[in-house]
Amino acid sequence: MPLLKPREWKIGDFLLLKISAQVAGLAHVSGDYFLSEEKLWENGAFPFRVPVEFDVVLPVKQRILFKERIKPLVVSSWGPRYGVRILNKDILEGSIAGQIIAEVKLGSK
Repeated sequence: MPLLKPREWKIGDFLLLKISAQVAGLAHVSGDYFLSEEKLWENGAFPFRVPVEFDVVLPVKQRILFKERIKPLVVSSWGPRYGVRILNKDILEGSIAGQIIAEVKLGSK
């Protein structure tokens, strides 16, 4: 699968938000990719932007341990070298993606 850059993300694509070893939330692409010179962070301009909307934001105590509930699903689809696919921002499609979305939504209840 080719490297999928954020500018190629489509409206409705989901993004799994992971902080260290925990899943912190779920968002989806809500608009088209655009460029902006407006400074967001002190450490750079970051001109490439993709609007997102948050579907789930998990409080720290409710965060899901990636290795316990999500990793087995990702490995079942992408294999043990799944990390390369994550770094490449590949899209995980099909029933596995749906199961991951359901796990994160369930974790928010």
